[in-house]
Amino acid sequence: MTKMGVSMLSVSTVVFDGHDLEAGFALLSALGITAVEPAFIKGYMPFDETTFSPSAGRVMAQALARHGLVASALSAHIDLG
Repeated sequence: MTKMGVSMLSVSTVVFDGHDLEAGFALLSALGITAVEPAFIKGYMPFDETTFSPSAGRVMAQALARHGLVASALSAHIDLG
């Protein structure tokens, strides 16, 4: 992803496995990161169908905005084995 012609570094939220996303967003913002990839990976991050509801999406969008972040992609993986 680029912002005004400059490449942006995007960090997956999987690095905050087991920790509050709000705290993770604050840390990333403090480090100068501007883009994140919310992670939804079975076995790493707790989530269920309600995670993908419109209201949960609004909560995520508001948290990102509070910290000056954008979600540049979605990190979602499944075990095909």
